[in-house]
Amino acid sequence: MCSRTVLVLIGLMVFSFTMLRTQFIVPVMGTPGTINVGPGQDYETIQAAVNAAGVGDTVLVASGTYHEHLIINKSLTLKGNSSDTTLIDGGGENQAILSIAASNVEVSGFTIQNGSQSAEYPYGGIQIMHNVSVTIRNNIIRTNYLGIFLSISNSCDIINNMIVGNYAFGIKVSESSYNRFVDNIIKGNPVGIWLTSSGSQSNRFYHNNFINNTSQVNVFFSPGNTWDNGYPSGGNYWSDHTVADLYSGPNQNEAGSDGIGDLPYPDEFSGWDKYPLKGSISIFDACTLDEATYYVKVISNSTVSDFNFSRDSKLVTFNVTGPNEEGGFCRVIVPHELLWCDTPEQWTVLVDDNSVIPTVIDDASYTYLYFTYVHYTKKVEIIGTHVIPEFPMSLLLLIFMIVTLIAMVFAKLRNRLDWALIQ
Repeated sequence: MCSRTVLVLIGLMVFSFTMLRTQFIVPVMGTPGTINVGPGQDYETIQAAVNAAGVGDTVLVASGTYHEHLIINKSLTLKGNSSDTTLIDGGGENQAILSIAASNVEVSGFTIQNGSQSAEYPYGGIQIMHNVSVTIRNNIIRTNYLGIFLSISNSCDIINNMIVGNYAFGIKVSESSYNRFVDNIIKGNPVGIWLTSSGSQSNRFYHNNFINNTSQVNVFFSPGNTWDNGYPSGGNYWSDHTVADLYSGPNQNEAGSDGIGDLPYPDEFSGWDKYPLKGSISIFDACTLDEATYYVKVISNSTVSDFNFSRDSKLVTFNVTGPNEEGGFCRVIVPHELLWCDTPEQWTVLVDDNSVIPTVIDDASYTYLYFTYVHYTKKVEIIGTHVIPEFPMSLLLLIFMIVTLIAMVFAKLRNRLDWALIQ
């Protein structure tokens, strides 16, 4: 019986090692399902790699400038090394740079530039037509007639892109519904967003920066869309919206400012955005664990830089800079799973080592901390009492179960030995 118990114990140890090893396997470039593009890689052009890819594959593109016009006609992931270093340049030719003709496509990590420049050829830098569930994330899209064009496409995500300096529209939406436009910078376009028809319904736009577009949005022919994420999350930043921030709360009628304008955008009579942000929004990648990335957002009238998250110290730090002696504010959005406190009073906020008392609001997923200061360059520290564990909860649960089983086996073995000694 003892030998059987030992065999069970050995089996548990092997199983434990296998499961732990599985948790920490890191995908290697070039494994099946991954195609690499660049000098000396699997393919030297992106289109050749896309043509060779299977459904669900990932095409990884090395840094460089690629003079191509692409058609993606299958479900896959197209990922550039970095939007700062991986460019797809259309050379000013009168066609779309990237045409997506399939559903369940994700494109990230590129600068997409120099597409069609004339109203005679109104193509997009990225063009999505007759598709669903397309994700465009973390790209720079510039100097095209249209930055992004959605036509008869639903349930797409346009997230954290910089859409700047296009010749007509930053984003054009036609007969497309249930799409999300979140965390984008839409800047310096003749029209920031144009919704062209009554067929575009139930789209959501929030946490975007609309900066110095000649016309920020045109929604006159497309009612039924949402331009904020409710309270306390807020809406968008509009560079031409200069209303005061003297009040707070869901109805903006409670005493005290909160980083949200007291009147909707563009005005109280035709306001689409009920909770316009009083400062531009900056998004920072705090950490990635268990294949999930956690972002901290800072809404401020200051320039925000040098962001850092420390798990060991349970804190977020960044610098704020603005005109000397003028008033500054921050509205910081922290995911509950990343950093949290049991009560609002436990949060610590330091500005140049001086303690300030923030206004703290929680919803189901985030903590919102609002505080003010007098401008010049200052260091902000936000300290919580609990922090995301280094190991994912699924792994901790697995370890607990394995340790419990091993303890039970040892206990049973010991009982058998004690019984044998007594006999």
